[in-house]
Amino acid sequence: MTKVVLPSRIVCDKYFYDKHIKGKPYLLIKLMKINVYSKEHKKDHIVISGKDFKKILDEDSKAGENKDLISAGLKRITEPENIENEPNDIVRNIEYALYLSSIAPIIQ
Repeated sequence: MTKVVLPSRIVCDKYFYDKHIKGKPYLLIKLMKINVYSKEHKKDHIVISGKDFKKILDEDSKAGENKDLISAGLKRITEPENIENEPNDIVRNIEYALYLSSIAPIIQ
């Protein structure tokens, strides 16, 4: 399987999921393929915070049946407690993206 060097990671949030992915399982399959083929971030190139992941499962009635597909397309990486407790979602997602940028990629 050919691995691909992708220039940057993708951070998704609940808004992105609701607007672009919800109800479109074929998009989750495409996101899953990006995760699989990523050289530096195998299986976690496209990420979502644990808090947003939980919101998606709680609020989307069909998300429960697609939980495995959502988990494969959007890797849940729990944010540190100080970021998770941020009440403003926009600020929290920016801080989450900055936190992820400090994690070195795994070169395989």
